[in-house]
Amino acid sequence: MGSASDNGGDLPHDGGTPDGLPELPEEWGVIVIPDDLSELADEVRAVRAELRLLNREAGLLAKVRAVPVPLSDLARPASPN
Repeated sequence: MGSASDNGGDLPHDGGTPDGLPELPEEWGVIVIPDDLSELADEVRAVRAELRLLNREAGLLAKVRAVPVPLSDLARPASPN
């Protein structure tokens, strides 16, 4: 087990990927982890809002799909009024 100072791993000093870990996808760009996590507060709020919206939409879709429609109603021709 490593000490707290080295986190137990062999990290490269050039900022590269630690031994044994895969590279991140290029489309992710440069990932910067801030020292003060409160700097991410705006992003956290945006992600939570997006997740709430997706959750709400999924709930509405589940309710719509939960209403059974008898097959006889689907096969019956519309009555002229």
